[in-house]
Amino acid sequence: MDKTKEFFNPPIISALISIIVAFITKLREMLIDQGSFLNRSIFNSVEIVGKVQYAFVMLNLGAILFHNYSNAKNSRLKRSSLAGITIVRLIINPIIGGIILYFLWIT
Repeated sequence: MDKTKEFFNPPIISALISIIVAFITKLREMLIDQGSFLNRSIFNSVEIVGKVQYAFVMLNLGAILFHNYSNAKNSRLKRSSLAGITIVRLIINPIIGGIILYFLWIT
């Protein structure tokens, strides 16, 4: 029983429910399609929050890096580590994402 309870955690249950809703046409039209209740009330709000999510993540990362770097005596974070994190997060990740999207768009 513990293994089953451990396997069926909230993300798994919500994924299974979303698959069921996606396959039942009437249920999908009632809940998800344009102009439906969930689309107007929840999905529009999630879309607005999603547009500012990247800015919040970058603000949080900056605050964590500043906090660790400002306590230089107690910090294990070196200047090269800080530069590496910044370069990977702000330059390399967007380039890799752009390349993936480019090849997905071509196919």
